[in-house]
Amino acid sequence: EPQPQDGVVCAYSESDIVLLAQLINKEASATYDGKLAVGSCVLNRANANGQTISQVIYSPGQFSTCWSLGYYTQTDYDAALQILTYGSTDTRIYYFDGCHPGCVNWFYDGSHNYLYAA
Repeated sequence: EPQPQDGVVCAYSESDIVLLAQLINKEASATYDGKLAVGSCVLNRANANGQTISQVIYSPGQFSTCWSLGYYTQTDYDAALQILTYGSTDTRIYYFDGCHPGCVNWFYDGSHNYLYAA
């Protein structure tokens, strides 16, 4: 089981978990690792910029699906809860591209350097 990380977890509410789960459903690949990485991206930005989960998700020009959120699965919710409870699975992630061949996301650091696909 993941362990909480000092200084990584921001304050969150049930509505934050649901909002992050909804974004994960729209933006992340089908893999659980991909869902965790998308959630990590949001949490990393929130912590780095002193923002809430909602502020990150609704920042202009960041997540094109933010205006059509609604549906999420239990797996999406579990990934969001894990990220908000235990912290980012990779504190380097600040950006990602949507599904590429094989329906994976490509993840990047704060300088837009490619990290990996999940």
